[in-house]
Parts: sequence; C-alpha cells; structure tokens
Amino acid sequence: MIHPSPQRGALIKIVDTKMVPDERKGGKRMIVRKLVTAITVAVFLTSLFCLPSAAAENRTYNVKVMTQNMNPGADIAAVAFAPDPQQAIAEIIGAVLASDIPGRAALVAAEIARTKPDLVALQEASRWEIITGLDDTGQPVMLVLDQLQQLLLALKAKDQHYRIAASNDLTEVDLAELAGISYVDRDAVLVRSDLPPGQLKVLGTENHEYEYLMDVPVPPILSPSGYITVLRGWIEVDVKANGARFKFAATHLESPLPDDIYPGTKAIQVAQADELIEKLQKSSFPVILTGDFNSDPTGLYPPDQTDSYYHIVAAGFGDAWKELYPEDPGYTWPVAPDAPLLERIDLAFSNGPETISIERTLLPPYAPPADFVYASDHAGVIAEFNLLAKHTTGLGYTQKPIVKGKTKPANTYWQKHSHRRF
Repeated sequence: MIHPSPQRGALIKIVDTKMVPDERKGGKRMIVRKLVTAITVAVFLTSLFCLPSAAAENRTYNVKVMTQNMNPGADIAAVAFAPDPQQAIAEIIGAVLASDIPGRAALVAAEIARTKPDLVALQEASRWEIITGLDDTGQPVMLVLDQLQQLLLALKAKDQHYRIAASNDLTEVDLAELAGISYVDRDAVLVRSDLPPGQLKVLGTENHEYEYLMDVPVPPILSPSGYITVLRGWIEVDVKANGARFKFAATHLESPLPDDIYPGTKAIQVAQADELIEKLQKSSFPVILTGDFNSDPTGLYPPDQTDSYYHIVAAGFGDAWKELYPEDPGYTWPVAPDAPLLERIDLAFSNGPETISIERTLLPPYAPPADFVYASDHAGVIAEFNLLAKHTTGLGYTQKPIVKGKTKPANTYWQKHSHRRF
C-alpha cells in the first residue's frame, strides 16, 4: 500500500507484515528485513526533503542599518565668511588637529561593534591633508587625516569585518599651495563582510549628484571664480538578503543657511529631496533610505525648518523613529557640551519594510565630565527592518505643513554656530 507521509507528502511503501508460507529458508526473516529496509530508506529520503524547509525557517529577513554623520572636525566654509581668511584657515587647522579624528573614529567603530549593522551610511567621512612643516630636504611634510580609512582601521582593530560598498567624493577645496590645507567631503556606505554566503550580498551600487546645488560666494583665496559649488548627492546600493531584494539609499541634503546670510538655500534643499524621492520611487524593490537630511520642520533650529521631510513622508516613506516613538522628538543634533539638542535630522525611512527597532547612539551621558570625548556633533541612528512585513506609512503621527507666521521657541545656539555648510 502507498500512504502519504505526514511530512511534506513524501511517499512510503508499507510492506504487509503478515507471515505467509515461504518454502525458502529464512523466508519470514526476509520479509521483516524488507520492512525495516523500506522504512529506513523512507526516513532518510524524508529527512533530505525536509532540509530546505529547516534552512528556510532559520533564515532571517531582518536587516539592520546605521547612519552616522562623522563631523570633519571643523567647517572649512567658515573661511568664506571670515574677515581674515588666513587667520580663519589657521584656526581651522588647529580645530581639525584638536578634534582627534582617530579617537572619534574609534568611538564610532565601538558602536558598530556593539550593534553590528549590516549596512552603514556615513556622511562627512572627510579627508584632510595638512602641511605641518618641511623635512630635511625642504619638501613639505603632509599629514593625512582620512576619516573613512581611520574608521576602517578602528573596525579592524576590534575584529569587525566591514568593507566599502560605495563612496562618493563631493566638495573639494584645495588650498595646499596657498595655505597648506586641502579638504574633500565624502559620503560612503559600508557593508558587513563576515556573514555566511547568501545572507547579505551587494548586487550593485550607484553614485549620484543632485541637479540643484548651492554656490557659496568666497574670497579669491578660496576660488578664483569667486564661489564654490557645494556638491551634494546620494548613494544607492542594491542588496539581496537571504533572497529578499531591497535598495539601500544614503544621502546628505543641503544644510540651509539663515536667509539673512544666504537666502534661497531652503528651496535648494527641498529640490534635492524631490529629486531623490522621484528617483527612488522608480525602484522595483523596497527602499530603505537613511542619512543626514538637515530637515526638521518641528525642530528648534530655524534654518532646518524645511518641507523636505514632509515631501519624503508624503511620497510613501515611513519615518522609522516616529512609527515606534511618536511622542518622543528624538533629537540628534547638536551633540555638544555647550548646547541642548535642538532637532532630529539623522533619519531612517522605509517605503515598505516594517520597522522592528530603532535607537540613537553616541549620545553623551546626562552630565558628561569635562573631558568627555564626543564622537561627532550628530548622534548615530540604528534601525532594524523586516523585509517581508509591511509598515503603515504615517503610523502614529500626522503629516502637517509648516504653519506660516508661527515661530519656534527662541534659541540662539544656531546664530552662534553657523556650520555644516560644506
């Protein structure tokens, strides 16, 4: 008789165990032996068929991502607004050296080691080249402080395995001949490289620059043309995680200036956001979008009270933080010893995958000691998504436009610290 197996419908042949006359020696034992052999083969075959099912049950369709603005240590754009550019350059060099780029990279690496994100979006992973003097032959001695490479070295020292999936070199300012300093602003995406085959695979990457960019007027020492174009862009990484495909996008939108300093920069940022979401909406796969968006319409920093955030949410991208913590402002900037947090601009969005968890990291303790080392002036954000479950866009919060004529509580920190221009 043939009966279906209770496991995956496998077929097992059942041999009738009724003893029948058999003229051959050992006939009864032969029948029993056939029965045992048939059952043994059936169990073996059934176990083979069940292996893919067991492997599938052990698969994880969750993906964890991190976004971190690394803070270059100083804002080279301050030269553009300084009465004495040479003095401003000297102060920038001093600030960069004092910021301890290797030490701050180690702090970021420690958080990556603790949380083990699959993908890490980095903004302002900058590269400085500073001439510190001359050698015995009269040649300049160059100090290179590369934040991306310092982070990779710190990760290696902690036995964490990450590689660069993509990097996007953006604004470059080369003053090596005039003032002994050069600077490259850079965004990057790291991907974890120690997972089993098939669990996380990068299928392709794309670097983009926005069409609408800000031209900052500068003195001739910075640019003979009289201005520098601040390049902004985004990175797309196509990923497959245990067979589930998605797109990971990372960006750094323009940081608007106060209108009395440079009018119109808010409109540039909103145009960048619109260009980004128009491109991402064409993706055939779910999108997880992270980065430094410099947009918080309900925050306390007036230049960043822009509509970019609302445009992204209206396009179907759920704000991971607001979905889980609708009543918590979750501010991420500025992380500094002399000011309170004012706004939430380091964000994680999804147009499909459900938010499982999200946390801010690299925030100081409630009362940090005087010698507390800040990894960045931005908190990091780490979010985990389920690629198969669906979220509800707008869950737990209401999308409202900025109400004209209403002002935010007064705060003078932004008036004293006009940075993040480049």
